[in-house]
Amino acid sequence: LLEEAKAIREEDQITDEEEEDEIEEDEKLAKDNKYEDELDDAEDEGDDELDQPTVTKDNKFELNYTVGRIEDGAAILISKDHNLIEIPLCLLPGDIGPGNILRVSVDRNFKAEKKR
Repeated sequence: LLEEAKAIREEDQITDEEEEDEIEEDEKLAKDNKYEDELDDAEDEGDDELDQPTVTKDNKFELNYTVGRIEDGAAILISKDHNLIEIPLCLLPGDIGPGNILRVSVDRNFKAEKKR
């Protein structure tokens, strides 16, 4: 009887562990689908926007980068032209992962230059 009870307990533990794994997987899927509406909107707009860097009227340059590898506290961002940027994760949204597309904008800070 004691051995049967231990076996049942072990089965229950395995079941609990499997259940925890399923919960974690469900949470991950929910997190991955967090921006589903935004992704659908982007698909509706077409891919042309991803291909073209834009310069705004205030001389700000914007370009889309795809998140490549994430390692050592940094993400490698890759442009369509295969240019790379390594940026610390602390400067990026907390929920990014490989394959996500980030819009990067750059503009010159004249006020900061004058203060130097």
